[in-house]
Amino acid sequence: MTLLERYNIDTYGLNAVVIGASNIVGRPMSMELLLAGCTTTVTHRLQKTCAIMSKTPTC
Repeated sequence: MTLLERYNIDTYGLNAVVIGASNIVGRPMSMELLLAGCTTTVTHRLQKTCAIMSKTPTC
């Protein structure tokens, strides 16, 4: 979130895909993005559709 704020990237209303739901990075990041107004999707790191989902422009 610090990088997004530093470069003045407005995340409100964007779609975000978080690949991986670890307690250290994935889940906290998804919550930060939700609080910033993103529509957030969390996928398992081994899910086969991750490559497709991550190619769409998101925050």
